[in-house]
Amino acid sequence: MFLSEDDCAYMAGKTLIAGLSGGADSMALCHFLAVHRAVYGWELRAAHLNHCLRGEES
Repeated sequence: MFLSEDDCAYMAGKTLIAGLSGGADSMALCHFLAVHRAVYGWELRAAHLNHCLRGEES
């Protein structure tokens, strides 16, 4: 994911909704956005929906 300074400035004061699966890559994305929200003034929401389609081992 690459965000330019213009992208970040455009999103200032806006709400970002990040869809998360709960995996390592989703948690890294959420952490990245959480760290940068204070810098750029984003409002951050995380969305996760468990469809209960995967087995216990997942």
